[in-house]
Amino acid sequence: MLQQLTRPPKPRRKRRQPSPPRAEESSGADHPELTPEEMRHLYLETIQRATEAELAARGIDCPDVKIDLPAMRIDTDEPAYVNNDVKFKKPKAAQAKLEQVAQVLTALSTVVFRRGEPQMRLSLEGHTTAKAKLQELADSRAQVCKNQLVDRLSELVDTPSTPVTELLVGCRGVTASDRKSLTLVVEPFEVPPEGERVLTAEEEEQRRLEEARRAEKAEQSAKEEQQVRITGLRTTDKEDVIGTLKHTIRV
Repeated sequence: MLQQLTRPPKPRRKRRQPSPPRAEESSGADHPELTPEEMRHLYLETIQRATEAELAARGIDCPDVKIDLPAMRIDTDEPAYVNNDVKFKKPKAAQAKLEQVAQVLTALSTVVFRRGEPQMRLSLEGHTTAKAKLQELADSRAQVCKNQLVDRLSELVDTPSTPVTELLVGCRGVTASDRKSLTLVVEPFEVPPEGERVLTAEEEEQRRLEEARRAEKAEQSAKEEQQVRITGLRTTDKEDVIGTLKHTIRV
């Protein structure tokens, strides 16, 4: 007797799961607002990139200076002193190191000024491995470095209404440190109001180039106007005078 043939059961189709919404379709609730600390970190990252771009545009290299604005600090090795005196052991080397710090601060000041924001305020800390009983000496060394920076910044900073005293507002020595270093600490500040878009480093560079082009154009126009005042005649006037003279000679 022939067995009755049966077809195998069809596999059940899996229900298609809805695809997750794309990023642009996600609601704002999926991305909670940043905390004030996160906003500050993001802002300082942007300012650091713009500062580094400004230094590169000026052709300035500062290999001895470590910029870490998100950590609210700028570091470099402390210049060497003569024993317990407040004089530099190697004045030229110390001056070169402080020059790099001054260039970084100048670029930082320029970036913040162009953005139309309040200048950052920094305090200088002179870290030394000396014992705590030499606190007064550590303070004196830090003050020497601050004085030299202030003198140099007075020559470099060209942003209007930006006194150097607003950039470096404090100074102190730190004893019993793990290494000798100079640290510029960013004082607490308020992040620009919400809604004000933070410019990227590329946008800062574009703005700087546009300002340079406008300045060059204005300078060229000023030179042309000066030339006109000196000669007293414009090019068209000269051509008219020459044409009149030729006509008079022919007559």
